[in-house]
Amino acid sequence: MAGLVDTNIPVYRFDKRYPVKHAIATEMLGAGVAERSWVLPHQVVAEFVSVVTRGNGEKPALFTRDEAFRQMEFLFGEFPVIYPTENTTRTALRGAALYKFAWYDAHQPIGIDLSRVSQGCPHSDHCPAAHRVGNDRPGAGAATEGP
Repeated sequence: MAGLVDTNIPVYRFDKRYPVKHAIATEMLGAGVAERSWVLPHQVVAEFVSVVTRGNGEKPALFTRDEAFRQMEFLFGEFPVIYPTENTTRTALRGAALYKFAWYDAHQPIGIDLSRVSQGCPHSDHCPAAHRVGNDRPGAGAATEGP
């Protein structure tokens, strides 16, 4: 079964300031690589680089931009990357408007839906209703309907 790599997982994989989270993230990514069961949504790339190159007053940045880019190149080699299409971007826009999701968060269900490609369910309309984006409750299918 395919799963999505959330931004926090690679961030904690490289952030040794939180030993427990670092260990869990390292184990999770290792298992995802070994099982070939995870995909990397495109937005994780932007989020990862943003998070690890930004420090705050108390903590320095984890990486320079060049170091962050090298780490993302490594992750590209370990996980298939799923990219947005016009349809997935429109669906994210609808999700953001309809459910008031933050823009980046609106893309997350799209990645989940796209990850079904590896599960033999390449089109939302061919998947069981319970597996479609926006169908987590009755009448919520608007996020997957066409314009």
